[in-house]
Amino acid sequence: MPRILLIDDTKSIRTAVLAALDPFGFEVEQAESGPAGLQKALNAQWDLIFLDIEMPIMDGPTLLRIVRARGITTPVVLVTGVSSTPVLSAAIRLGAAHYISKPFTGAQIRAAAAKLLKIDHSKLDAPPPRVFVLAPDRALADELTPRLPANVIVSTVAELHQLTDLITQHVPGLVLIAHRPGQERANIAAAVVRSFAPTAGVLLVDEQAKSETLAPPDSEIDGTVPRALSDALVQELFYPNYLRQLVFVTGTTVRPATFQGEPEFMPAYFASLTRHLIARCARFGAVEGLRIDLTPVPPVEELLVPLIAAVSAALNAQGAAAWFSPPPTLKALANDPRLTKALFV
Repeated sequence: MPRILLIDDTKSIRTAVLAALDPFGFEVEQAESGPAGLQKALNAQWDLIFLDIEMPIMDGPTLLRIVRARGITTPVVLVTGVSSTPVLSAAIRLGAAHYISKPFTGAQIRAAAAKLLKIDHSKLDAPPPRVFVLAPDRALADELTPRLPANVIVSTVAELHQLTDLITQHVPGLVLIAHRPGQERANIAAAVVRSFAPTAGVLLVDEQAKSETLAPPDSEIDGTVPRALSDALVQELFYPNYLRQLVFVTGTTVRPATFQGEPEFMPAYFASLTRHLIARCARFGAVEGLRIDLTPVPPVEELLVPLIAAVSAALNAQGAAAWFSPPPTLKALANDPRLTKALFV
């Protein structure tokens, strides 16, 4: 699994690059500043680095100069709005292998990654993430679409049977229920979504809500969000937890994507990750030596224990099992009485 470091101080640029790479098996970690990016570049091994040229405190060329001086030869792609030939030439002389001008397309990002990682570009293809909106009109979808990466498809239906038809054609990452027909009908809609698309996120959109409320992990509805969608809600909750690939598989090792977003949305990440792990591991059946590597997830015990318990129980019900590798600081989970049926390495 290629590991890519993305260093850019602009959230929308990081989101666009993540959207271009996440669905294709790349493990992408991001840094929001030059100093943060330098620390990550020096303290871990990467297969590729995407680097912004213009950043405050420490710009791209300065970071690149330090990285190369430390003997790190990782290929670097400059992502830049700078059109000055001398600036680009100087950065390339420092050791940049490629550059992409802003604004860019997802195809350009993938082409650069494929070239420098020596991957067949034709294999970098996957169905786009989808949001389905159950609402009487397209107003919510029209507001949501420009706030999401360009590869996300947003569709609206007015009736539950139309939503069912749509789900049978395309698997959604997120379903927003924007009707106000009462909690009972909302629960029915959520149950329908779960039966046809068990990994999808399901959120109620409430005209009266002032802020988001996340439901317990075992609820069929993931929570409630206000009708006045903020950019932060879309970029920190919707996309990183429901619309990007959360699970990667290499051989018989299953590895989660790292958590992206604000801490208050971490429960949504764990709930969604649990569903994706159960679905992905079910495809293996009773494979001997199946390993679930949880070292990339945040070491939050109260969220990690229910995840391991749920995944282990789902596998046991199928006559299968997997070995869990918890984060280094939570090795003691192997002796946790709540996880007596789970296997650890």
